[in-house]
Amino acid sequence: MTKPDAAPDKLHFSFPIPRWDEGIPLGNGLLGAIIWGDSREIALSLDQAMLWDERTPEAYGRKSWNFDRMLRLIRAKKWKQVIGEFESPAHDPWPTKFRACRLILSLPKNDAWTRAELDISTGEAVLHSRRGRVSIVCDEALPLLALRATGTSLKHRLEFPDYRKRDGETVLADSLRALGYPAASHGRRGKTEFCVQKVSGGRQASVSAVRYRKDGDSIELLTYISGLGDPVAMTDEACVAVNPPGNGGFAVIRRKSIAWWKRFWSRSRVSISHEKINRHYQLVQYFLGSCSRTGAPPMPLQGVWTADEGTLPPWRGDYHHNLNTQFTYISYLSNNRLDEGLAFLEHMWKVLPKHRELASRFFQAPGAFVPCAMSLAGELISGWVPYTFNLTNGSWVAEMFHRHWKFTRDENFLRERAYPYCVAQAEFLLHWLKPDPETGRLVLPLSSSAEIYDNTPQSYLPANSNYDHFLMLKLFKDLEEMSAALGQKKESAKWKRHAKSLGGPALARIPSPDGLIRGEVLGLAPGLPLDRSHRHHAHLMGIYPLNLLHPVNGAKEKDLIADSLHQIDLLGTGEWVGYSFSWYAGLCARIGNGGAAISMLERYLDGFVSPNGFHLNGDFKNLGYSVYKYRPFTLEGNFAAVQAVNDMLLQTIHGIIHVGYALPKGLAASFESLRTSGGFLVSANINERGETVSLQIQSTVGGVCRIANPWHRNRVVIASIRRTRSRRGNTLVFETDAGTTYRILPA
Repeated sequence: MTKPDAAPDKLHFSFPIPRWDEGIPLGNGLLGAIIWGDSREIALSLDQAMLWDERTPEAYGRKSWNFDRMLRLIRAKKWKQVIGEFESPAHDPWPTKFRACRLILSLPKNDAWTRAELDISTGEAVLHSRRGRVSIVCDEALPLLALRATGTSLKHRLEFPDYRKRDGETVLADSLRALGYPAASHGRRGKTEFCVQKVSGGRQASVSAVRYRKDGDSIELLTYISGLGDPVAMTDEACVAVNPPGNGGFAVIRRKSIAWWKRFWSRSRVSISHEKINRHYQLVQYFLGSCSRTGAPPMPLQGVWTADEGTLPPWRGDYHHNLNTQFTYISYLSNNRLDEGLAFLEHMWKVLPKHRELASRFFQAPGAFVPCAMSLAGELISGWVPYTFNLTNGSWVAEMFHRHWKFTRDENFLRERAYPYCVAQAEFLLHWLKPDPETGRLVLPLSSSAEIYDNTPQSYLPANSNYDHFLMLKLFKDLEEMSAALGQKKESAKWKRHAKSLGGPALARIPSPDGLIRGEVLGLAPGLPLDRSHRHHAHLMGIYPLNLLHPVNGAKEKDLIADSLHQIDLLGTGEWVGYSFSWYAGLCARIGNGGAAISMLERYLDGFVSPNGFHLNGDFKNLGYSVYKYRPFTLEGNFAAVQAVNDMLLQTIHGIIHVGYALPKGLAASFESLRTSGGFLVSANINERGETVSLQIQSTVGGVCRIANPWHRNRVVIASIRRTRSRRGNTLVFETDAGTTYRILPA
């Protein structure tokens, strides 16, 4: 189990660690390792981000596999055929992520593992036995793990999962044996051992190689996990990689890793006086650096820590675009870790041709279709039909491109990435949007609200659901803003017309037992209020994270938000999962309710987080927060919690920066170089009385800075190396120069 440390950059563990999802996590974007086991023998569950079986179900090649047929079956209410033709391909085990192998470390009879610590500031794990210690680090960039043991002897072996399917055997779709790979083969080249796991009929393979070297009283083990490729080429690659003349051995690898982490942590810093929240915040920053790096694939559901449960990973370990990827990458901009976030955006740009091909092949439509569940290659992974084939998930990905531009003001990114990506999503939607005969507003032919009613016929909703409405509205508004910035006035006016043609959100009147709901609330879809506790806050997207609705927009909107959230209180959290709490915490922070945000984060941390910090979705401790008692590990809940803290400390509302907007009194916080809209890096100290003690802004690209005066209407001094000026009033407005830092002080 883990124990707290006086410093938030250390996690302490004691052996035994009985489960992989409570183990010690290491990673470098390509390689992942989780250390767990008993006092005599421990396992390093190894993963490699490129290990994907990209085979597709046979059904994808049929002429009848198309949207037109799906829509006709849905309208005819032929539910068995809908499932049989469009959901049943999910019963095939591919496409899927799969893990690499286990490196087993055994101690002699006179020794035993006792404790360990993980230093998240350096990415190093240190394991202690009765007689010695073992240090383990990942290479800066290669899928290479380096280990040094002193004072004790170690035996090691590589264990691969059993993927073999016996002749005539019927196996479950989530069984590893459903993949049907042959047994791994073992070999040796001098002092290097290697294992070859052939994949997909033997045409390609992943190779794991281990080199053992004894130096005085210390032992070094270097382990390399290749991606997929020709078996001979992968064997050569792996064996060369563990050769010390090429990599410098443990000391060099450790030094390079520590330097990488030092650069990573230097980009921003946050500290909040709530110890438990602060500890989790720092740990999740470590998860980001471990799972998302330049040159590596972006984080899927489990990052570089694919489940070691003896089955395929939950939800195939895929890229889920109806919440998961969006929240997994929601905090990188605020935390000024641009490279880590660009790993995702650049990958989505890379697979855009695949999504154009999906739009053409399956939908016979222009533009691009982003599937709800996606493989590394961008291929659709089948599942529940209303959500797998939801038409607007790509709009949420598009919002991430727009947001990156807003936070960086990178004009090249706007022109070459953000605008064309968003246009591709809009072209696809405009092909389907038609005027409703009764209202005249544009509606889709198929609408749903993420995961509501769990794939029953009831899950097909009247168009447009609020989930679809808010995503399309945000897309068109973003395109209006981006085209204006590019000087395209006619295009900007066109997107504005499309946004207006969507009409307003779906509202509903509901019974209010306590009489506190004064008017209408946000519903699921026209004529349909939310009628149950539900894990996915899809109908509230317009409040957060899309930030289209806010109490400052007037009394009507303020009441709508308050009443909609009161309905959530009435329905309760019984069918929430972990991310529901951290998402809702961010929503509360966005509207200025910091007390509720803290309460939600506390419940999230109490009930849904493993001892090592992993978000396990379910109320696995059975604390009464949710009916879901399972424990599948996914990362989005972790990063949603981080962004909730960021939104308490810093956010931009209608172009005005607010410091400490939702930080409750009684909590103190300090932060350095948090990024906000406009490309500004903000640093501040806020005391427990809610007073801003110090404030500093660095302008990365220049332009006008607008910031709410933390000293209310009092006069302040704005000082830079070039000049000093004074301002007063509720909002401070001043021109900035790129690269210049401004100190703001009460006069």
